[in-house]
Amino acid sequence: MVEIELTPIEQEIVKMVSVARFEHARKNKYKATIYNGTPAMKNETDSYGAEVAYCRLMNVYPDFVIEKTPWFDATLRDGSKVDVKQTKYKGGKLMAKHKPREGIPDLYALMIGVFPSYRYVGELRGEELLTEDRIDTSLANPAYTARQGELTWREPEQKDFEF
Repeated sequence: MVEIELTPIEQEIVKMVSVARFEHARKNKYKATIYNGTPAMKNETDSYGAEVAYCRLMNVYPDFVIEKTPWFDATLRDGSKVDVKQTKYKGGKLMAKHKPREGIPDLYALMIGVFPSYRYVGELRGEELLTEDRIDTSLANPAYTARQGELTWREPEQKDFEF
């Protein structure tokens, strides 16, 4: 597993993009996501921070779009589309709430931590995660789940740039 601490510049980028996305979503009446009483803005910052940390690790640029975010969070150098999932729980599972409307990501990646510190755990192919036998109906909102031990490790990319 790899530990990632966002740099001060990355932290400022995460804060700016998170606030802009949060405000845009509220203006357009999108429902805020609240998990276990954590404020929606904190969830936005933690989640986007995980995306930026994953992108740095894989040596690709994160998505900076505010108005319409794509259905995936990163495009790897091989063209794979990745949906980055974040949890604050050390033993947390990779979880996806539902099948995406626009397509199935090639990969789902799990990052553990909260802004600005994360740990890359691994990933699972979209078609492996989004199967009926992986739906955990015991959750308040049923979701596709995978335990950390089921995830595949991807070796981080060689660095060509940093923020």
